[in-house]
Amino acid sequence: MRHPGEGRDPSGLLRHPGEGRDPSGYCGRRIGPRPAPGRRADENQAVPIGPRPAPGRRADENQRWRWDPSLRQGDDRMKINDAVWGALFLLLAVAILIHVQGFPTIPGQKFGPALFPGVIAAGLGACALVLLARGFAKRGSRGNGARWIAVDDWIHSRRHVVGFATVLGINVLYVAVVDRLGFIITGTIYLGALFAVFGVRVRSIVPLAVVITLGIHYAFYKLLKVPLPWGILERLAW
Repeated sequence: MRHPGEGRDPSGLLRHPGEGRDPSGYCGRRIGPRPAPGRRADENQAVPIGPRPAPGRRADENQRWRWDPSLRQGDDRMKINDAVWGALFLLLAVAILIHVQGFPTIPGQKFGPALFPGVIAAGLGACALVLLARGFAKRGSRGNGARWIAVDDWIHSRRHVVGFATVLGINVLYVAVVDRLGFIITGTIYLGALFAVFGVRVRSIVPLAVVITLGIHYAFYKLLKVPLPWGILERLAW
C-alpha cells in the first residue's frame, strides 16, 4: 500500500508508509524494496524524517534522513564474541609495549619517541580487558554452549574471503619484510594492497599510497623521532 499521491519511484523502488508518527512529531517511511514475507527491512535502509506530506503531494526532496535502528535485521550476521577481540587486542598491546622499550631516548628530554605508542598501547590494553569481561559475561549468560564465532554466508563468497585473507596476509608481509625493504617501500605496498581490496579507483591507488606513506614517515621519523627502517633506500636517507 502506497501513500496517497505517490506513484512508483523512477528508480523502481517502492515507497510505503512506516509504522506511524514518532513521539517527536515526525513521521518516517522506509525507502527501498519491500521486504520478503517474514523478513525485516535491511538495516542500511534510510528513513526520512519530517512532516507528513499533504494528500496528493510527494515528500520534500530536501527532507532530512536518519538511520532507524528498529529496521535492523535479525541475528543472521557474522558475530565474534567480544572476548575474542579482547584477547587479540591485549596481545597487540603487550607486543607494542615490549617493542617500544627498544626505542632510543632523546638527550635532554624526559619523554622520548616511546611515549606516544606506549600511551596508545596502554589504552588499547584497558579496552581489551573491558572486552574480555563483557565477552565472558555474555557467554556465561547464554550458557557454555554459545559459540565464540558465528559465521555468516559471506564465508562462501570468494570475493569476501580473498579480501579477508589479503588484509591478514598484508599485515604478516609488513612485519616480515619492513626491515629489509624499508618503511617507505613496504608501506606503499601495504596501502596499495588495502586500497585495491576496498575498491579504490585503480588510477588513484599508487598516488594515494605514496603520498600517505611519505606523510606517515615524515610525522614519525622527523617529528616524533621514531627510527623507522630505510631498508634498501638507506643511501637516500634524509
